[in-house]
Amino acid sequence: MIVTRSWLEEYIDLSDIDNGRLSAALNSIGLEVDAVDEHTMHEKVVVGEVVSCEKHPDADKLNVCQVNVGSEMVQIVCGAANVVDAKFVAVATVGAVLPGDFKIKKAKLRGLESMGMICSSSELGLPELEDGIMILDESIGELELGKPLNEYPKFADTVIDIELTANRGDCDSIHGVARDLCAAFDKELKSYDFEVKSRNVLGVAREFQVNSSCKVPSFFCYSIVEEDGLRSNFLERLRLGFVKQEAKDNLERAVAYAKHESGVLLRAYDYNKLSKGSEEPVSFEIRECENATIEVRCAKELVSIAGVNQNDNSKASESSGKILLEASYVDPDFVVEGVSANKIESDELYYNSSRGSETDLAYGMKKLQQLLSWVNSGVTFSSGEVIACEAKKGSVISIKTSEINSIIGSEIPKIEIINILKRLEFEAQKVDDDVFAITIPPFRHDIKNTQDVAEEILRIYGIDNIEERALSIVEANRTNATYLNYKRL
Repeated sequence: MIVTRSWLEEYIDLSDIDNGRLSAALNSIGLEVDAVDEHTMHEKVVVGEVVSCEKHPDADKLNVCQVNVGSEMVQIVCGAANVVDAKFVAVATVGAVLPGDFKIKKAKLRGLESMGMICSSSELGLPELEDGIMILDESIGELELGKPLNEYPKFADTVIDIELTANRGDCDSIHGVARDLCAAFDKELKSYDFEVKSRNVLGVAREFQVNSSCKVPSFFCYSIVEEDGLRSNFLERLRLGFVKQEAKDNLERAVAYAKHESGVLLRAYDYNKLSKGSEEPVSFEIRECENATIEVRCAKELVSIAGVNQNDNSKASESSGKILLEASYVDPDFVVEGVSANKIESDELYYNSSRGSETDLAYGMKKLQQLLSWVNSGVTFSSGEVIACEAKKGSVISIKTSEINSIIGSEIPKIEIINILKRLEFEAQKVDDDVFAITIPPFRHDIKNTQDVAEEILRIYGIDNIEERALSIVEANRTNATYLNYKRL
């Protein structure tokens, strides 16, 4: 799992926590940090505006650009084909030093003076985002001409690669990691009540229906979006580059971004392909099969296997026009059993579904809608959502605080135990002085018993806070009636 500092800060206040302390906290709560990469830029790499762009008189593949860098207008000769479409760009002015100790100097290219360089992402040590130069927009913040790009936290970000164990699917998202950090630092998780721009259109139930006969823990949420030619912003491309997520087009990019942030399984279907020109509502049938899979069918045709794969013929693209969005959850044990037993080919979502994906489907759907509406001013959403199956509820187990302390090997105060559980979003109900009934959060698929709960308390309390004790071995008293009778003889 790869996160960035600025992305985490959308959910948790890290203003008083530096990167060293952040990494230490992640390691202490069991989210092992594999690598930390701090992206910094030279102070002379600034925001620039391409005011004009003309062909070089003596070179077909070069353009002569007049670029406003705030303090002055400079001429820069650029060989990138996409500079003709650019407005705001990253400019390395004379004196800047780029990765590889590449120093920017005054130069002449085919007889014309060039006072700097308009940069691509890779030239600044960032992931390769697009062919040619990097075109900026205000998704990283208000663009001020001449302002060093190093002063934009979303741009000069810190990338943290976390090695997750297979049972921690709840942390396989930005939101999930931030949620765990909030418990570690005893901070509030920031609200994610996203604003979604929409118009008054027909309710989704008039255009889409779903029937389900599943008994396995699984549930689905659907919404419809309409827009011709979806676009994406710079921040989406940059962050997906940081976390090494690839996308073929802008719709796939938005879906990948929303999934990585929310942890919710998301798919996009081409509504017009499903309807085949009919004016009747598109109808899905979701059914549990004997081979331990959940099939999603439209007009009896298989369009996807929940949490496993999607039929290529049903997939939407940025040019689909009308798109059916799906958020889903399937019990991870059920998904793994079906794939293993039937040797089913899976796609990228199986990695998440097999480890236990996020159960708050409304959150994931709203995040995806927010992304699409922010960038695409003409997008419309059908009002409401269609829900299939009941949402997962947290299971309840009984714990004894004395047993918890016995497992940990230290006397943690009862109030501290309950406080840690609440920070981890467990609910605790007192049964008697030592016994509590606790409700496990639906997203914690790995918590089954008292031993698991003790591990959760220990990782937040901190193993370094446990007092050292000498190893004590006490032999059990094996005196019994047979032995006593023998001694009387």
